[in-house]
Amino acid sequence: MFIVIMQPTEKIRSTPFPSAQFHLAVRGGLVALGESLNAWSKARGYHQQNVGRALRGDWRGPRAHCICLEIREYLAKRGIYV
Repeated sequence: MFIVIMQPTEKIRSTPFPSAQFHLAVRGGLVALGESLNAWSKARGYHQQNVGRALRGDWRGPRAHCICLEIREYLAKRGIYV
């Protein structure tokens, strides 16, 4: 699992997404914040399975890409860069 803490001015893209590695990094980042992927998904009205598929790259499309960007931005605002 890769969780990279970087300065906000550095390049954010440290883990290729979508990929299995990105999925695990996101889950690890949420756990580090004391949250879960399921709770994050429910709070935004997404099904956890769809979020997982988007993060792993099983589902590729505009909405899946938006979910990946949204969760990356959410973590970045809290100091976790994946």
